[in-house]
Amino acid sequence: MLGHNVFRARRPMAFVGSCGAFGTRPVSSRAPTARPARVVAAPAHRMAWTLDDAEPEDYVPLGIAVCYQRNQNNKLDEVMVVEPLATGTLENVTGTGQPTSYKRIMATTIANIPDNPSELPEAFTRGDKLSYGEDFAERMCAAARTFKRMPTSKSILKVGQMSTCDEGGKLTFCTDGIQRILNEQWEPNFDDNVKQDGSIDVYGRGEGADESADVQKLYNA
Repeated sequence: MLGHNVFRARRPMAFVGSCGAFGTRPVSSRAPTARPARVVAAPAHRMAWTLDDAEPEDYVPLGIAVCYQRNQNNKLDEVMVVEPLATGTLENVTGTGQPTSYKRIMATTIANIPDNPSELPEAFTRGDKLSYGEDFAERMCAAARTFKRMPTSKSILKVGQMSTCDEGGKLTFCTDGIQRILNEQWEPNFDDNVKQDGSIDVYGRGEGADESADVQKLYNA
């Protein structure tokens, strides 16, 4: 397995959420008659993660996925998105030969995820223009919870290590036929309906169809 230690010491971030407030500071009173001192979160430069049932030290892998957006000319533009991976995704795409849109996956902790993806380790970003995926903080916490339930999955990629699609890597990068289009709008049509066998039709729709057929026969008599 290709493993790289990609972390350097960084200034701690501010976390605010159901697990408590981290990096807080008291606000002193201006005068004896002012309201009592209160605790507020230290301001984040760009984004403060809201932690839902998660802790800063929780394990979470990040993947760089190659996705696409449809432009005004109906052409696809490539975009690079950073996403948190749950246990099932990490297990399915690492060392299995399963085609994936992920080019690189890095194991880290919530505390080491910066406000801006451009501040992620250079060995991981490799100069690519990256953006965090939709609902990133919520999905980050959800992914971290899956590793709490299945801690053995952490052994696939230890904190500070990275898997890539490079020669000798553990990822099989491929977007042929599995392009992920972020702004695609799907509209269901009649062909998307699932046909249900009459033997398991609990709504009696098959009986109604038989009756309609009998009525139609009478009209055509």
